[in-house]
Amino acid sequence: MRRVMAAAISILLSAIGITLVSATPASACSCGDNAFEFFDEAEVELAFIGTVTDEASLFARSDKIWTFETTEVLVGEAGPTVLVRAPSLSASCALGAQVGDTLAVIAFDQGGVWNTISCDTGSPAQAAGFGDPQPPNASIGPGRSYANREVAFFGGGLAVIGSVIGVKIRSRSRKRSRQALKN
Repeated sequence: MRRVMAAAISILLSAIGITLVSATPASACSCGDNAFEFFDEAEVELAFIGTVTDEASLFARSDKIWTFETTEVLVGEAGPTVLVRAPSLSASCALGAQVGDTLAVIAFDQGGVWNTISCDTGSPAQAAGFGDPQPPNASIGPGRSYANREVAFFGGGLAVIGSVIGVKIRSRSRKRSRQALKN
């Protein structure tokens, strides 16, 4: 009975861990023409003009981290480099940018990470007159690239613990079987 209970706990912990590591938020995309006409400056936490210098996928998630070299900060405060998380799937409003593209970006802080979607970006010309253009603040870092890293590590830890329990149960079961055969 103990083995069955331990096996059930092992499977449960592994399933929870894998779910936490691989879960992604669901969304759908439908944008207007110009985000800089849609938003009031008071609603925006960060708006800037920058050039994409890098893009990186997050684990197996459907998000990417975009690295921007900031040329102007329109609203909020940002350094010369800004990390922004955005979906990578077009149905989820992926940026569709490439390294070297210059964009005007509206981003919102979600758990300590700047987030945006294609609907909240545009050309520098579309951002004309939005905010109070300032140079980037050199004392501000790029920001965090992934707010839920702790959840991923916790989920991964649960999956490992569940697997270790499963291996331990199997080895004990084999040991008992061998002892029973000897007797």
